[in-house]
Amino acid sequence: MVCDHCAYVTLPRRDANFKGTDFSSSTIPLYRSYNPTVVDHLYTTSYSEVQSAAANSGYNYEEIAVYVFSTNVCGSIPLYRLYDAYGTDHFYTTSASEVTYATSQGNYTLESVGAYVLPVPS
Repeated sequence: MVCDHCAYVTLPRRDANFKGTDFSSSTIPLYRSYNPTVVDHLYTTSYSEVQSAAANSGYNYEEIAVYVFSTNVCGSIPLYRLYDAYGTDHFYTTSASEVTYATSQGNYTLESVGAYVLPVPS
């Protein structure tokens, strides 16, 4: 299914290989913060989480990285957010098999479906 508001925009970051959407009214911002001490990026749709991470965990707000869906619409797929507390590392993927591997073979725990994004067209 194709929606009128599903224009593809490539997220220009080497550390996040997923697609977002345009600035239409059906999307929300995905905020990007960085912690230079532990060398970790935090992506979240919650501005209160951005503020909390800055106040309590050493993250610095950088920018709105892209606009994403808050729910599964228009053929979107989940963007999973995982966290390794031992390595203080966030891991983002749209692959359910990567989630399974990272949680069963590594120290990662699934925090949430952070957002929904459009798959890369084949």
